[in-house]
Amino acid sequence: MKKSLLLFVILTPAMIFVGLRSISVPFFSPQQHQCMYDITLSDEYTASINNLVTELLKNNSTPEIINQLQQQFPILKKITIAYQPMAVRVILSVHEPICNVNNLYVLTNKKDIFSKTIFSEEIIADMPCIMVMQDDVKDMTCFISHLLEILPSDVFHVYNVELVNEHYVRLIDKQQSKFTVISSVVQEKLPFLLSQCEAVKYAIAARKDFDKGAKWIADTRFAHYIVTYKA
Repeated sequence: MKKSLLLFVILTPAMIFVGLRSISVPFFSPQQHQCMYDITLSDEYTASINNLVTELLKNNSTPEIINQLQQQFPILKKITIAYQPMAVRVILSVHEPICNVNNLYVLTNKKDIFSKTIFSEEIIADMPCIMVMQDDVKDMTCFISHLLEILPSDVFHVYNVELVNEHYVRLIDKQQSKFTVISSVVQEKLPFLLSQCEAVKYAIAARKDFDKGAKWIADTRFAHYIVTYKA
């Protein structure tokens, strides 16, 4: 009787261990996973990421999964994979989008350009927009980034901003299309000069010169003054 009892005591923990293993394996099945995003990416783009995650979880280690995801989707900044009892949780964060370029591209805080289609409409709607007058937008990313740094955020509510080159930036008044401010990427005093340009615009309007059909230019590329003239 004692021998049989001892045998039962020894075998029972082993049986429990085997039983737990057989129960826990399905909980970590690659078919059961959840991708967590914010609202930055479009539904179509997140679906593409999710499809690749499904495939990669079948036969790849965690470092391999992360490496392949970042290679195929370079917008991803950080990927965390948590193996939890009920499912595998994949948490994704992206590089911050900061500017809509030509209504075709999006510039991130890392100065990388991506297609506008990979971002959600909510994110696109809240971004400042800059029109770049060059065929190769990628060559202008440094200038776009610097322009965003020197311009006050509310400028994009007042002006349509066009970047021709580093020495020629055009700001067209949204309310008065006959008034344009010219500046450059290297004009560090631009925020102050824009406030002075508002005074110039009001003076022109007070004289009713906009009613005469001419367009007016306020050139701020000089060191200590603004040159205003008819286009």
